[in-house]
Amino acid sequence: MKTIFVAACMLLINLCHAQTKVLDIGDSVPKFQLINLFNQVGTIDSRSLKGKLVILDFWNLRCSSCIAAMPKMDSLQEKFGDKIQIIMVTNDERPKVDRFFKRFPKRLPKTPVVVADTLLHQLFPHQFVPHHVWITEQGLVEYITSGNNTNEETFAAYFAGKKLNFIENLDVSDLDMNIPIWKAADGRVAHRIKYYSALAGYLTEYPYGRFQIKRDGKKITGMKYLNTNLLTLYKVAYGGLNERGVFAKEARISIEVTDSTVFFFKGNQPDFDSWKQENYYSYDAEVMPGNEASLCELLQEDLKKYFPYDVSFEKRGREMVRLKIAGAVSLDDKKGKVWIDSSLGKIHFENVPVSALYKELGYRLLREGLILVEENANATLSHLVLSYPFLEWKIWKDEIAGGGLTISQTNEPIDVMVIKDRPRKLALMQASSPGQPLKLLPH
Repeated sequence: MKTIFVAACMLLINLCHAQTKVLDIGDSVPKFQLINLFNQVGTIDSRSLKGKLVILDFWNLRCSSCIAAMPKMDSLQEKFGDKIQIIMVTNDERPKVDRFFKRFPKRLPKTPVVVADTLLHQLFPHQFVPHHVWITEQGLVEYITSGNNTNEETFAAYFAGKKLNFIENLDVSDLDMNIPIWKAADGRVAHRIKYYSALAGYLTEYPYGRFQIKRDGKKITGMKYLNTNLLTLYKVAYGGLNERGVFAKEARISIEVTDSTVFFFKGNQPDFDSWKQENYYSYDAEVMPGNEASLCELLQEDLKKYFPYDVSFEKRGREMVRLKIAGAVSLDDKKGKVWIDSSLGKIHFENVPVSALYKELGYRLLREGLILVEENANATLSHLVLSYPFLEWKIWKDEIAGGGLTISQTNEPIDVMVIKDRPRKLALMQASSPGQPLKLLPH
């Protein structure tokens, strides 16, 4: 991965031999001048950045977490002043960016925004955003990492002269999801295998989590999860493949263990990458075609054998959200659809069952600790327009209410999956079983 400072869709780069060679950590960034800034007049010249830590923040309009982080980037710029320069880089065209910020003007950042970029994306190739590149005061590429590592704590550590233990975003593209983990990436990850069905630790070759349901024709034969947290594995084991079951919803889960940091990161931000390396897992399992149901049972058994926790199901009070729609319960004859107009920042629901709205809304509510009760899923949703991408429940709540739907919210006792520490004696007996953690499981 290569770098050249700040972004521009129309990057006027003063390179003696203008080459878009990918830059890597340790490379020197060539001299350049950036134009086509979205929210500022003029240009940015590389000479004006000398003596500053430069952060290239790659983002796009489809990334709600990128947009939500913009106020944080502004706060960091204000706090550290002339010691840093954050530049936001997108390959989205200016008209689309302009329409978005006209609709949400309060979200327009004060830090420089470069639009319609092509060159910086060639210099810093990546598949996912947010993607951050750190460039030192001397113009050298220092880190290529994820957006969560750009924060007050890491800046303070950097300026104190400390080496930051970031995981480099390699964005490896040679992953074949159709072969076992231990054969992937030319065998580079085989030494990390800890358990077979198979269970492995964090794989640095794949900085972002992925999952796949394996099939033989139409029959499901396996599942693969790469770099995911322990909670996700419990969701799959007890909530079903694709995490669509009742107990795959976080509001339906209660973690009641002595050390919950195994499930959730609670430390200082500079330690997050170290925590991921200790507490993220990759899991691969296969069964004979036609034995799909046994996959989740297999994962349940693996979790019981490898981790010192028990699962039970108990009643707990939870916040429930219900939607009621007036009108006919049957759809019109004409075909309905859900479509997104990214240029205007809208998602349209036209003559579709209300289940289409539930699909878009359910997991977003879970982020805020709410459970959506999916009642009357076949009721007609003739016309509803919401802001897109989703930024917060309050916006959609007001728009849904304005679209003729009634919203109610109550606290009700429901069945919850409870994860607790296993009694110490039983856990010790299990841990003492010869070869238990590295056992090959028969399928």
